[in-house]
Amino acid sequence: ALKLPHQDLGPFTRLSPPLPNPRLVGASFGVPKGQTSKAVDTDEGIYFIEVLDRIPADSAEFVRTLDETRAAAIKLERQQRIRNYMSALRQQASIKDYRAELFRTTAQAEAAQDRIRSQTGNKGQ
Repeated sequence: ALKLPHQDLGPFTRLSPPLPNPRLVGASFGVPKGQTSKAVDTDEGIYFIEVLDRIPADSAEFVRTLDETRAAAIKLERQQRIRNYMSALRQQASIKDYRAELFRTTAQAEAAQDRIRSQTGNKGQ
């Protein structure tokens, strides 16, 4: 009636919600089917959530996939720890780039040695 902006969302789980705020996610799962929530005040604005339908979780499938879900979560957490560790190392490192010297060809190295010899020989005269 007030023509306020609204958004219709399809089914979602707690693990991958389309809502930007955890407070909204919690409120959406706390509202009984067919009812509207009280005002949910967040930093982004005030929300009212109307739950049209609720599909109960399949506990048998949860038990079947629990080990896979747990392993995937552990793997992601380990990867994040490694990323954090490597990022901290990069921030603290004092890096000097010597690749140009390491990748010189033999001819370049010999030419550099010849220049050094000729410069030291000229200085002595």
